[in-house]
Amino acid sequence: MNITTVGIDLAKDVITVYAQDTQGQCVLSRNFKLKELAECWCNCPIAA
Repeated sequence: MNITTVGIDLAKDVITVYAQDTQGQCVLSRNFKLKELAECWCNCPIAA
């Protein structure tokens, strides 16, 4: 899974993250609290 595009919607309590691969397919669409997002982001592979 190579993530090439990431969108982040910042709100007061919940942060929504959407990620796409090289073919434009959704590989992640999830709501996070700030602490959860930090933990997930550290384990998420990002394409160079």
